[in-house]
Amino acid sequence: MQELKILRKLKDAYKKKYSSFRRSPKISKQILHLKVRDFLLANRLSIGLDIGCASMPYRPLFKTEHYIGVDLDSTRLKEGLDQYPETEICESSLFDMPENIKGDLVVCIQMIEVNAKFDNKRTMEAVDKLIRATNYCGALIFNVGVNGNDWQIKRDKIAAILKKYFNNISIDRIGFYNQPLPMIITLPIAYIIKSIPFLYHISTPNCLLFSATGKKQ
Repeated sequence: MQELKILRKLKDAYKKKYSSFRRSPKISKQILHLKVRDFLLANRLSIGLDIGCASMPYRPLFKTEHYIGVDLDSTRLKEGLDQYPETEICESSLFDMPENIKGDLVVCIQMIEVNAKFDNKRTMEAVDKLIRATNYCGALIFNVGVNGNDWQIKRDKIAAILKKYFNNISIDRIGFYNQPLPMIITLPIAYIIKSIPFLYHISTPNCLLFSATGKKQ
């Protein structure tokens, strides 16, 4: 009986700590999700804007006073709304999103040059739209897929634009073992690798993760 109580406590503690994680069987994606998690928890602002939110897997990590989920897929939006009925939603693509929808904490993950429906020729247009959707003094995080050998040129070009509009920017290369593994081991492995950037900087990245804070006027 005592053993069962201990197991239940351990199970409850695990759920409390990890239930809000977005999980992936791929280590590279799990590292990405952990880094996004860290950024969301560190920036407790007023309005959260989750662009390409799908069914809102990042919603529990937003510590903002308000949350707006934007996605073109009405079915996925409804799934998120059923789980988080207090949220505001906007059925739209990034490019067609109304100009009055803005956030203090803007997130756009796994869309730009990652989503199969995204037009890779519109990457810089997408970055500009994200910047304009970020309020003064706000924060922005997004990733861009790597398709080809020109990722360093792309990185520098986006970084130069972000520096014009934000006081602080950070760029992470995400890419380490992209093959599926049992989910039970990907999280602890990703935690270890995330703390040793050299390990996931030695290979060509799967994506580039850009984060910026202190939006200028």
